[in-house]
Amino acid sequence: MTPALKQCFVVSYVVLAPVVGAFADSMAKGRVMLITNAVKVVGCTLMLFSIHPLAAYALVGLGAAAYSPAKYGILTELLPARQLVVANGWIEGTTVASIILGVLLGGILISGPVSSVLLAIDVPRIETGIDTPPQAAIAVIMGAYAIAGIFNWYIPDTGVDKRVPSKNPIFLILEFSH
Repeated sequence: MTPALKQCFVVSYVVLAPVVGAFADSMAKGRVMLITNAVKVVGCTLMLFSIHPLAAYALVGLGAAAYSPAKYGILTELLPARQLVVANGWIEGTTVASIILGVLLGGILISGPVSSVLLAIDVPRIETGIDTPPQAAIAVIMGAYAIAGIFNWYIPDTGVDKRVPSKNPIFLILEFSH
């Protein structure tokens, strides 16, 4: 199932590439990032409760694919042209660092000592259904997405025009291919 899981995540990027930019341009970038973080939380919830791992990975992939154009697009809205190269460098550097840190943190979260501490957290009279190290790790990841969502809530609307060239996906695919 591991190859299928990876494909569900990656296919989101390939299939959605023509339309996620238009989605990111259709509203304030902070709102797009808030929505896409919420989509990732829903995907993590599906993973957490073992609803369907392929659907969960596809949903998290959808959130990640739609997040990227907003993340980069907001730079052009907030910064003057002379600062864009430096800002893009920072975004790229922090993105790579977060991927590496995420892999390390994921390994740490499911390790025996850390997961046992996480699983020992008990809220009286509330049954969370979180009983395994992977579930505990996913709950922490969901918390990180929630914190990111709080920060996204406070990103100001830059006032940039939010009209998209077309809402027709066929048009967007043809535009993307040129």
